[in-house]
Amino acid sequence: FQLNAGNALYRAEMFEDAIERYKRARELRAESEVSRYELIPLYYIARSEFQLGNMPGVIENAELVLAERPDFAGGDVYVLLGQALLRAERNAEAREAFEKALAINPNSDGALNGLAKLDSIEAAR
Repeated sequence: FQLNAGNALYRAEMFEDAIERYKRARELRAESEVSRYELIPLYYIARSEFQLGNMPGVIENAELVLAERPDFAGGDVYVLLGQALLRAERNAEAREAFEKALAINPNSDGALNGLAKLDSIEAAR
């Protein structure tokens, strides 16, 4: 229920409320082993933090997901992490994240676009 409510709030662009619902969904899971369903709220928290412009929050939550399942969401977590690192001007780390996304999904538009943006930034220097 909390996860679905968080998704509805995210779609309504009520990101702070969505984060609270996602956190609650995660708290309600009491299993000792990290399951896919426990990672979903963390991923959605990271996405919501991105919409709010909170790059440290994105990085923290994306890294928690990736520590458990590096291939979670088909590489999209790495793309999100790369975008946050790029906005935080941590370009070398952003490049690494985009490259890891491509290792999981060689057709990732987000990763390809992120690398192209990094290349244009570096070319402008």
